[in-house]
Amino acid sequence: MTRKLAAAFLLSFILIFIAAPPASGADKPIKPIPNRAAIPARLAPIYGFGGAENLSFTTSGKASLVPFSTVATNAVGLQIGITSYDYQHNCSMGRQVEHRNTNFLHFDWMKQTSFEYPGDRIVAYQAYNLTSCQKEHDSGQPVNSGPEPYGGYVAIDVDEYSRAIPAAHAGSGASNMASRAWWDFGTGGPEALFTYNDYPGDKFGWYQNAGLGPTNQNLWPKIDWQVGTETVLHMVCAESGGSGGDPQTISYYRRVGPYNDESAQWSAQRLIDTVMNINVVVAALPINDKVAIAWNAPVDYRRDQGVDVEYNNQYENDVWYAVSTNQGADWIADIGNGSIGHEVDDGQHNITRYDSLSPWKAYCDMSALISTDNNLHIVWGCRRWEGSSVLFRRQSAIFHWSEDMPVIRPVVKAEWDTGGYCFGHSWGSDAAKMSISECADKLYVLYTQFGNANAPCYDVDAENNVVNGELYLTVSNNHGLNWDRPQNLTNTVTDSCVSGNCESDYW
Repeated sequence: MTRKLAAAFLLSFILIFIAAPPASGADKPIKPIPNRAAIPARLAPIYGFGGAENLSFTTSGKASLVPFSTVATNAVGLQIGITSYDYQHNCSMGRQVEHRNTNFLHFDWMKQTSFEYPGDRIVAYQAYNLTSCQKEHDSGQPVNSGPEPYGGYVAIDVDEYSRAIPAAHAGSGASNMASRAWWDFGTGGPEALFTYNDYPGDKFGWYQNAGLGPTNQNLWPKIDWQVGTETVLHMVCAESGGSGGDPQTISYYRRVGPYNDESAQWSAQRLIDTVMNINVVVAALPINDKVAIAWNAPVDYRRDQGVDVEYNNQYENDVWYAVSTNQGADWIADIGNGSIGHEVDDGQHNITRYDSLSPWKAYCDMSALISTDNNLHIVWGCRRWEGSSVLFRRQSAIFHWSEDMPVIRPVVKAEWDTGGYCFGHSWGSDAAKMSISECADKLYVLYTQFGNANAPCYDVDAENNVVNGELYLTVSNNHGLNWDRPQNLTNTVTDSCVSGNCESDYW
């Protein structure tokens, strides 16, 4: 079993999200022009990077929601935790389930037990013992309780001895946060003593203050732990701040040193690019020196054409990547030479080159994997366009590219929304939040689907007419050239459910 099978273990281990009324972000219904399949792109909704830190409205009227102690689900598998915060990420997900050749599976998530903002939002952790077939914690061990109680937007990795490394942005309040990593001295067992955390000290945002920092925070971290020539923790994150639709920078850091070495130092900040979506991801092969970053950048025909042109909207993006064969040392060594995105602008690292009439353009979601045969794989989400100015409100697709199969191949297309009364989610699409994993020379893509070809408005929240999601899985046995028919893993239909009691499988 390879390490990156971890995401596929969501088949059997499901984190239960009470479908609380929407946070400002993914669960806020998209309602620009109802009952139409497509809308003028200029009217498409625009979202703020930092907007998800606050609930869009309080939920004091929801006191009759099912108590936490009695929550049940129709989904398969074992409930490993619970939260009232039905919103885990803006665009791309980090890995929230990990396993590295030991007898533990590790999970983390953004946990909140209060329905009121700001509530008790923390990072929660769970371990499942594959030998005893038991959870190690009742409902999720707090990672960041104590002096830094406010946190979320999580990821996780595991070192070679099965010690967990949760990551999130956290602080003493929404205005005092940083991207952090925690170290577990309990090796995943009942102790789970996350008593030490560290984070890059240089956390200024580049775009919003012309590089003068430190003002804006770099948040939404994603991490990967690598044992090669050196032991390295890689981290990518995104700048916070600004208004909805403003561009923000994305950045790379690395920390060289043993697992719990408090003297290990983070590198200085390395800019990756200036972008419109929070979707940068990092992938490292655990046992050698190769590491890759993938992200969305404004499409080529807008790139470097001036701020008013390049950063015109959030929906027109290309897919970019950068590879290091020395654990990111070259990226750090070139720190004075501008952004990584412009350094790799050599015609080889821009996977897509959508033009203004392309029927698909990259948007929001992405996942990457370096497979055991040393090849980088990237899957990403696209929204469907009609001409250069009309955007479909929900229709979407997932595509795959890899170094050994360097052609863009569809994984799944969700083209069924022809207009109707139901709505999708902010930062969302009908095929969304994908992750790619590997096992026994096969590739797996797990994703959330909303509606289907027979019923675009299948399974909705009766109060807001928002579509509830299902987890789907598809597999390729030829390195991504072809993908099988996706299978519905959860099938949790709660059509016409009351908001707060819906089963929507997402993130």
